[in-house]
Amino acid sequence: MTHLPENARRSVSIPDFASFDEEAAFWETHDFTEFWDDLPPGRLEASPAMRARVLARLASQATPPGRRPPPLAVDLDPADRAALALLARERGLHPATLVQSWIEERLEEMGRKRGSPIG
Repeated sequence: MTHLPENARRSVSIPDFASFDEEAAFWETHDFTEFWDDLPPGRLEASPAMRARVLARLASQATPPGRRPPPLAVDLDPADRAALALLARERGLHPATLVQSWIEERLEEMGRKRGSPIG
C-alpha cells in the first residue's frame, strides 16, 4: 500500500471504476486513508440493540465509582518534555494537568463529550 506523508500533495482521486476487477487493482496499490480528506463527513447509524451492546461493554470496562483509573503513560523526547515543563510552569500548572486540559479541549473540539463515547 502507498503511504503518503500528511503534507504530501497527490494528484490521484478515487476514480469511477468500470468493473470490480479494475477497482480491486486500484485498491491493491492505494490506501483508503490517502483519500480521507476528500470524503464528505458521515454519520454512523447504530441500531438501538447495537448501541446498547456497545454502551454495556464500555460500562463494563469503566473504572468503578470511587476508584481512580490507571494512569496513562506517554513517552516524550527530552526536548518536548522540557518544553512542556516550561509551558506548565509559566501557567502555574503541573505538566500532567496542562496535558490533561489540552486533551479535554481537543476532544471537545472533535465533538466528543466526557462520559458519552458515542456522540
